[in-house]
Amino acid sequence: MGLMLLVVAAAAVLAVVQDARSLAVLGIIGGFLAPILAGSDSGRHVDLFSYYLVLDFGIVFVAWRKAWRELNLLAFLFTFVIGTIWGGLNYKPALFSTTEPFLIGFYLIFLATALLFARQQRAGGQRDYVQSTLVFGPPLVGFGLQAALVQNFEYGLAWSAFGLGALYLVLWLGLRRAVGEYFKILNDAFLLLGLGFVSLAVPFAFDGQWTSTTWALEGAAMLWVGLRQGKTWPVVFGLLLQLGAGVAFGDDPPSLDPTHWPLLDGYFLSGGLIALSGLASAYLLRDWRNWAPVPALLTLWGLAWWFGTGFYDLAHVASWLQPFTLWLMFASASMLLVQWVRGWLQDWSILRYTLALQTVWMWALGGLIFLLNMSPFHEGGWFAWILAFATLYGGLYWSERRSESVFASERLHGLGLWLLVPVLAPQLADAIFRGLFGFTLDFGWFDLGPLGMMHPNTPGVWTAMSWGLIPVLLLSWVGFARHWPFAERFGYASIYRGWVALGLAMFLLAWMFIVNGPWVTDPVMGAGWAQPAQIGYLPLFNALDFVSALALFALWRHGRLTGAYFLNYAGERTQQVLHWLMGAAAFVWLNAMIARSLNAYAGLPLDDGRFLHEALAQTTYSIAWSLLGLILIVLASRLKQRRLWLVAAGLLGVVVLKLFLVDLSGSDTLARIISFVGVGVLLLLAGYIAPIPAKQAPFANDDQNTNDSEQKAD
Repeated sequence: MGLMLLVVAAAAVLAVVQDARSLAVLGIIGGFLAPILAGSDSGRHVDLFSYYLVLDFGIVFVAWRKAWRELNLLAFLFTFVIGTIWGGLNYKPALFSTTEPFLIGFYLIFLATALLFARQQRAGGQRDYVQSTLVFGPPLVGFGLQAALVQNFEYGLAWSAFGLGALYLVLWLGLRRAVGEYFKILNDAFLLLGLGFVSLAVPFAFDGQWTSTTWALEGAAMLWVGLRQGKTWPVVFGLLLQLGAGVAFGDDPPSLDPTHWPLLDGYFLSGGLIALSGLASAYLLRDWRNWAPVPALLTLWGLAWWFGTGFYDLAHVASWLQPFTLWLMFASASMLLVQWVRGWLQDWSILRYTLALQTVWMWALGGLIFLLNMSPFHEGGWFAWILAFATLYGGLYWSERRSESVFASERLHGLGLWLLVPVLAPQLADAIFRGLFGFTLDFGWFDLGPLGMMHPNTPGVWTAMSWGLIPVLLLSWVGFARHWPFAERFGYASIYRGWVALGLAMFLLAWMFIVNGPWVTDPVMGAGWAQPAQIGYLPLFNALDFVSALALFALWRHGRLTGAYFLNYAGERTQQVLHWLMGAAAFVWLNAMIARSLNAYAGLPLDDGRFLHEALAQTTYSIAWSLLGLILIVLASRLKQRRLWLVAAGLLGVVVLKLFLVDLSGSDTLARIISFVGVGVLLLLAGYIAPIPAKQAPFANDDQNTNDSEQKAD
């Protein structure tokens, strides 16, 4: 061993004196490959590592005089590769005291080599003075070996990470005070490593899983140094390290401990550091060369790790609230954090998509809750949804105040308002039902007495009523509000009173057709329409009919107040179609009121298919349709609305066909005779008092005005 050391030392001295890099490389290769294993069986590793330690001191001597990358790289590879192989085959916990000093010694040697290399490069005027292999390789590989050595010690890995981070921070502070900005890139790399390892001490204290988090932070730091030096390979290797971190996490994830607080355990902290490393890399690469797709992919990578590990952790660790509530709170808090970051990262354009992501997540979660028939406000959900909407609209407001670009901001305004319908409607039903009838329920975190919210499956009229009342209130709010963002001066009035209001209007019309159409004869819902909560049924003076009337009035009033906005988005023809749909909805509502009244006062069944076969029902509908047709004919004649008159006449014609085909079929009854006579009288009266309006000839008024002008001129 001594002879080989003399040969290597002589080769190193000659290489330095003669500036012969190849001689130094050959000498170090021969030195590491020499099969010199001395000492007893129990101490062979001591002899081996002592020999390598002396060889590495020779590397330090060479680095003090020469900046030879190949020599430093070979020494690093031989030392840690052979050390790793020996550790995998022969290490036992009993050998810790004779192994740990060598690992520390090797680590300090290559740290000193990195500093000496930087000194030589800077002295020669080189900008490329950070050898990434020596700066990031020893903490990456050495810390992995340290993890294997201290795995049997409680908090051994956490204290190791903290000590290593503290060493880098002290080194950063000492270099900054000694040489200022002379080694700025190297100093910044030491700062990143110090902060990274100190932060790793927390997840390591919860869980011993080290590979994924260490690789992710090292990869981000290496990528940063590569960008600072304008080199591609460190950037690529940094990205590969982060990819390897994700693979390592999936192969051996940290354990989930229900006794720990969610988001403060090793599982999420490890995944969160992978996410932050990816997002930081995306920011660093935002404008680098022609790598345009890479930052976007890294952003998706980071978001997937952040929300994936966060949601999984909350679902399995936090059992005191339903997962949907915690997921929504976590997503909103994350978006608030991003908005704060955006305040001082103005040059990261991808942040303009964050509020769109918040909206998509709110809609996805709201849809999932609706499909699973769950309560949005149960177990603290009320606070989660308030936080979510405050995050969305607060972000839009402050972005507008600071003139920041937000992706699809106009659409986000409308989509957020639409989401209030499925969020508030189920809760309004329970609030009204239990407020009226004195039921109480624990609200999750607080007991709100009669205003407490329950599961949205309240039977009968109350659920349907709430699904109509919420859009009515929103439509009225959009039309009358003068505060942000609805007022004209804020620039969103055309959005809210245009396509947003149009969507609410279409929803209301669909709601009226459903609740007053197929649900009237529903075997479960029908009894609720007739006698909601056993308080009886009065036409118009009940929850469902009252909300239906409010819906029609809100649609008509909004059209009169903001008709110009409808025209801008839908066009005149679409607006006319809406008017006809409103008329059809009113007609369906009238028929539903008749059916519910006959059920409540005449005992006609709605749920067994016999309703339409009852003579009383057919007679009532014939007379009601005839009265409606008569009223519409008179109104159309007064207003000179030919189309309306034709529709009314068509309704009366349907009544006539119904009399012959339905009412008068089968045996004669008094009800059928009465209906036939009544309809006939009404038809005669309609034709007498309300003749069909004449067609409006185009340009007739213009021709008349022209003739009058010519006569005056003569």
